[in-house]
Amino acid sequence: MKKILKIVFIFSIVILCDSVFSNVNNNFINDFKSALSKDFDEDQFDQMFRNYSLLLVPHDDANTLMNNLKGEEVRVHPLSEFAKTDLYKSNIEKLIKSENPYQRLLSYLIVASANDLSFNNILLERIKTEKLQGCKLWAGMALLYLKDTHTDDLFDFVVENDNFGDAHLVPLYLRLDFSLIKGTAYRKISSDNNAARILAATVLGYSEADEKAADVLKDAVRKWPIEIKGYAVNALKTMRAGNLLSVLKPFLNNNYTHEICLEALSDSPTDEDQEFVLQLIPNEGLVSDNMLNILIQSKNKKFATKWLELISKNRVSENHYSRMNDESILFSEEMRPELLKTIPDINNAEVLSSIARLFYGKKYYNTEAVLVQLLRHPNDSVRYWAASSLKDCSSKELINELPVLLKSPEYRTVALTKIIIQNSI
Repeated sequence: MKKILKIVFIFSIVILCDSVFSNVNNNFINDFKSALSKDFDEDQFDQMFRNYSLLLVPHDDANTLMNNLKGEEVRVHPLSEFAKTDLYKSNIEKLIKSENPYQRLLSYLIVASANDLSFNNILLERIKTEKLQGCKLWAGMALLYLKDTHTDDLFDFVVENDNFGDAHLVPLYLRLDFSLIKGTAYRKISSDNNAARILAATVLGYSEADEKAADVLKDAVRKWPIEIKGYAVNALKTMRAGNLLSVLKPFLNNNYTHEICLEALSDSPTDEDQEFVLQLIPNEGLVSDNMLNILIQSKNKKFATKWLELISKNRVSENHYSRMNDESILFSEEMRPELLKTIPDINNAEVLSSIARLFYGKKYYNTEAVLVQLLRHPNDSVRYWAASSLKDCSSKELINELPVLLKSPEYRTVALTKIIIQNSI
């Protein structure tokens, strides 16, 4: 059973398979028959899990990633065809009701992969009665994958069994029918259990433009213990609630809540909330890394514009690490002209490197022309990322520039190699 728990808490392993199982193959069928033996044990289960992970846990993020990297696709319910066979129909109930925990565990994986809803009531009972933690977890994950509608029961299961510092069950719970889990969240948010409060707040945070949900979360911010108050603030941030200043201001000086309060205010659609954050920026001198990252992570355009202004004036520490990503509003098509216009004024190499790296695949406006210019930047990291982002480019301007760059030890960078090969230079 230790092996099972290890698999559960790692949330399965990446396995290199010879081929993707689009249909159930003979090996699986033979091993399924072997699993019907009363002597089926932990080692045999572990081996089946390893051999057929793509069949038994197609919903696992590791398997999804592996398939994407290999350019392969696995059906959402790869055992649905197997569920139509006499072998399945004659034996799956026996496995589910078996006294052998490894047979039960295997059955939970199979019914989920087969999209078989007929055993949901048994699974609901098992998440409360299974003595072995591994069996209980996989019974619950089967219900989550099957998108069961008993969201109150599943809420309690997630609260009891997930590690909220490294949650695996919460994302599955959030994929359930939102109207149902939202109703559950309203019923559970007044719980005395902190984990229940956190999950309820997380759910309500996905309620877009919902005044009732915003009011409930604001009340939670006022009343919850300081150590979990930030979760309610984060939910308000997620839903981009407005009119937050009066609610959040009392908690801005607390280490638990300072940063998340500023983030929520910066994402608010309310002018008063936004201006409060902007007025915290000093009129001169360096701006803290924390404030710069709040600006660049905001979903409001005025904060990205302010970030560009501060960066272009070099009001940033030399080693500033920016939390920008390709989803930042800075990289939206709307802001691209403003960003490209500002790049020549940016002196910070760390910031320029991040921008160049995130320009990959972006072709609108004169992005490629700006990247070509950065190939002559004095910083090798900026040149490297500019070249990396140009690897699929075949513009005349780039082709003309390549011979000069390759002859110059000052500008030459490894990332130019892919461009040279691609263009047969």
